[in-house]
Amino acid sequence: MYSIVFNGTEITLPNYSFGIASKIEEVEASNNGSKKFRDKCKVMYNFESELIGSKELTELIGSFDSCDPNDINLLYLSIVACYNQPLAEYNSEKIESKLNDSSLTKMMEVLSAFDSISKSGILESGSKFGSKFGI
Repeated sequence: MYSIVFNGTEITLPNYSFGIASKIEEVEASNNGSKKFRDKCKVMYNFESELIGSKELTELIGSFDSCDPNDINLLYLSIVACYNQPLAEYNSEKIESKLNDSSLTKMMEVLSAFDSISKSGILESGSKFGSKFGI
């Protein structure tokens, strides 16, 4: 159900679980701490290695000492985004639905107001307002 494409390679991720969520929290705590950049990258690299396999990770981005740190970060962010995607889509659909409902309601109110004005004759040429606007 969960997969990402990174550097042109499709990676199937394990199903999301409390264990994975807990490991992501640990990585986030490490990233928000005062550790050195290299140490933060090592924590992310180890997480990625556990998740997709050591051999697969080495084939994908290289060994820890030889890989681009940006690849470690981008892969981690891709993994987290993938696991967050179902919630993000759900929230996006809810917001879109609320906006559409709100916009539709406002549009109906405006059309109703135009209809009322039209039926009232206010804008007809003989009326006080109609002559004011050149109608």
